Amino acid sequence: MPNRATIRFTAIRSVAKLVKTSISQPVQGGTFFPQYMSRYYVNRQEDAAHTVLCVNIQLYHFNREAMDPCLISGICKLKDQSLYVQHYWLKYYAFEARHDFVADGTIFHDEDEEAVMDYWGEPLSIFHSNQVLQDKVVNRLLAMAKANE
Repeated sequence: MPNRATIRFTAIRSVAKLVKTSISQPVQGGTFFPQYMSRYYVNRQEDAAHTVLCVNIQLYHFNREAMDPCLISGICKLKDQSLYVQHYWLKYYAFEARHDFVADGTIFHDEDEEAVMDYWGEPLSIFHSNQVLQDKVVNRLLAMAKANE
């Protein structure tokens, strides 16, 4: 007859297998805690929605040993209108394609065969009110989108 420790270990292993197969999330980082959350916005009134507003909350990244959580925002211009923005693009451009990204409001520019991305980051800790979010992200995104028309 198995002892309590064996039964408990078997139950935990069964739950772990269930969680791995039933929760859809990236395997990167090997943890249950989310690495980032992202949202993308397009103007549906345009015939060609090739300019996309991007917002990403980055909680941590496996390439950075020490990192403060940040909010990354940007404008993505798709080179081919048949393409769709991928949910990981801001994270990729900021932390994997370049190694000098700092969330201090500096605008970074990256380009590949699919898109042109202009983006910046701010420390998540500065967003203590809706007004700060409006000033640091929303107004800046809308101004950049208007300038890219």
